[in-house]
Amino acid sequence: MKRKTVIIIALLIVILSLSAYLIINAINKGTPADENKDEIPPTSEGGTIITSERRDGPTPNGGDYSEIFYFDDDGNSVDKTEATKAVVKEYKNDGTVINEIFADINR
Repeated sequence: MKRKTVIIIALLIVILSLSAYLIINAINKGTPADENKDEIPPTSEGGTIITSERRDGPTPNGGDYSEIFYFDDDGNSVDKTEATKAVVKEYKNDGTVINEIFADINR
């Protein structure tokens, strides 16, 4: 009886570990909502609001691409023409952030 209990517990540990691994991989690969993150929302005037931009290619700190995100003084995401602050992130191809820079935009 004890041997069966040990085997069952070992199997449960393996199953839980595999489940955790699969969940973590799914989170790291992103969710379906991420597929539309590059869509630019329209403005009421029919133009577009650019709240972030992506640049593919090598970055100064060894990344594969970078993104810049635009914000106002309150930390709200805004069009780059109205931004007073920005965050520049450098990424590896797998999405790992390797550098992050916070900047004030002087106008």
